[in-house]
Amino acid sequence: RIAVLLEHVPAALSLVADAIRVSGLSEEEALERLQTYTPKEQNKAKAAVERAFQLMYSTLTEDERGMLDQVAAAFGISVDRKWLENEYGGSSVSEKLESLGILHANSPRLRLMPGLKPLLQEGRELSKERERLLTHLMDELQTRWNDFEFVRDELGNLLGLLFWAAAQGQWSHVATLGRAIDPYL
Repeated sequence: RIAVLLEHVPAALSLVADAIRVSGLSEEEALERLQTYTPKEQNKAKAAVERAFQLMYSTLTEDERGMLDQVAAAFGISVDRKWLENEYGGSSVSEKLESLGILHANSPRLRLMPGLKPLLQEGRELSKERERLLTHLMDELQTRWNDFEFVRDELGNLLGLLFWAAAQGQWSHVATLGRAIDPYL
């Protein structure tokens, strides 16, 4: 019945199976929760993933949700694992999210399962998470401004934050970010 409800979409079935396995939900409880959520998406495959994601998200702790939100707020493909773990409850949080299949190792960084970023970003204000990432990267740049490997790993986040900071009118941050990536580019 779960498979029929989710249109037999592999990604959705995988999310639900992992949520059941990791959180200890019974199949009946998972089915009931899935049936109560009405997806906004019209495309059947995307609606199935949206429904499965909402089930899985409902089983997460505050730190687990925070870590996911932080990765979704990032402009790059991935985020530094150690920093995320320091901010959001340690390695047990990242490991649980990996066991659920929603965060993937991009050694030594973490990235979201493809397709989840829009679900996490939809209708949400992520300025707090972007400010947190900006503060972290600005602190790191004070000592690692000439570390090309660091800049390469963070380039997507640095460029995204550069444009975001400009849109926010944070001109000192724009200048600092521009100077940091200039030698790399």
